[in-house]
Amino acid sequence: MKGKHYRLAESGLGLAKLILVLTLSPMRANLTFSLSPALRRNVSRSARDQGLTESEFVRRAVQRQLWADAFDQTRRKLVPKARGKRIYTDDDVFKMIS
Repeated sequence: MKGKHYRLAESGLGLAKLILVLTLSPMRANLTFSLSPALRRNVSRSARDQGLTESEFVRRAVQRQLWADAFDQTRRKLVPKARGKRIYTDDDVFKMIS
């Protein structure tokens, strides 16, 4: 599968076509996507201001989003269980472990 490209094209509602190219290698997988010119300028500017390449800036942004998604998913699963045990606040947790 290494070196093959897969393309996914979607369009509709006046949105630009999105093309996904995935190249598998032992160390990396490449993902190609399109950005509006304004978003591209903002990415370039922010990456430069932080002393990062655009690739590293985007990698970090994706990692942060994946972490936030995992946190939200875990929270959605655990909050109902906590409420079932009458745990609503940090103080409730502190009282239980003190």
